[in-house]
Amino acid sequence: LLALLGFMAIAAGVKVTNGQLAIPQLFEDMFPDWFAGVAFAAIGIGALVPAAIMSIAAASLFTRNIYKDFIKPDATAEQETKVSKLVSLLVKIGALVFVLTMDKTVAINFQLLGGIWILQTFPAL
Repeated sequence: LLALLGFMAIAAGVKVTNGQLAIPQLFEDMFPDWFAGVAFAAIGIGALVPAAIMSIAAASLFTRNIYKDFIKPDATAEQETKVSKLVSLLVKIGALVFVLTMDKTVAINFQLLGGIWILQTFPAL
């Protein structure tokens, strides 16, 4: 779908210096302001959903495998929920600080390494 929007931007003659801005510029040039706002909001939400899922997964892993097993084995479900919410918030804050202070080349290297590590798990499956 994004590739088709890219071709649409080329066909519409959208001129940008950075290719990553072609689709947002297409929305801004071709559609009414209200639709562009909805489209930008959808792009933002699409970026936030995977981050939220990853932070919840990290919090759940910490709560079940570290907090419950080593720190407080007799923790109630309510205590686990509180710890999980706190850890999720800390993971989100840590990720935000990490992203805002990181050099772009380091971010690209982490992305490449993540892909390599995931590809290495396929033979095990």
